[in-house]
Amino acid sequence: MDVARGERYYFIWQSSDQDVVVELRIEPPIGVRLNDMKAAGNSDVVPSVREDIVNFLETQKIPDLPSWEDYLLEDLDSHYGEEFLKSWEQLRTDGHAELCQQL
Repeated sequence: MDVARGERYYFIWQSSDQDVVVELRIEPPIGVRLNDMKAAGNSDVVPSVREDIVNFLETQKIPDLPSWEDYLLEDLDSHYGEEFLKSWEQLRTDGHAELCQQL
């Protein structure tokens, strides 16, 4: 569904070393960013090919940045995750429970 909504795009990077499926993601406020890449058989991309892809994407103004959602949602025990949860709880307890339910 993310592709149908225009939130993610995929392309195949072909090289003599390895063919790679590259995922780009639309993520405000950044815009388009590199999300993930995998080689055939869902294997890891060799470092030299990864570097070639990242360098090409940088020429197109597409950064290789981690998702801000990943920081907040994958590791809720981190400092950022704890701060996010505190902020969410503060919104909920300050009479904004209805808004939090909508989100």
